[in-house]
Amino acid sequence: MKSASACRHTAHWPVACSPEGSCLGALAQAQLGERTFAIIDVLRRVVAELGCDVAAVALAWVRQRQETTATIVGVRSAEQLDMNLGSLGVTLPEETLWDLDEVSASDLNDPYPWPAAIAAPLQQGGTEINGIGGAMYRRGR
Repeated sequence: MKSASACRHTAHWPVACSPEGSCLGALAQAQLGERTFAIIDVLRRVVAELGCDVAAVALAWVRQRQETTATIVGVRSAEQLDMNLGSLGVTLPEETLWDLDEVSASDLNDPYPWPAAIAAPLQQGGTEINGIGGAMYRRGR
């Protein structure tokens, strides 16, 4: 990610862009932390080891979880559908499943940071309810 000074602004949000050209809005940026990047690092390693794409690894991981009864995918193109269907040919080794489960394990406060940082200001409009509140959400102009 480029520094905040390298961000461009859209009509409503400041946007940070990577050197590769992908951009994230302020709401998405707020959710990115060390945990997210640790998960991405493990996913990249697994993708390199298995020679498939990230979508195939992620969907194989979900599909192989014991508690999963159905995997639901959403696509906007035939290419995305092909990538998602490619996950059916991927079987992750037990060690890889363990690595992914460990790096992505939720802490006891999850998902508290999201409601505190985003949901409360959006829902409560600057008011405080039971000691929880935040700045009033306003769209940039």
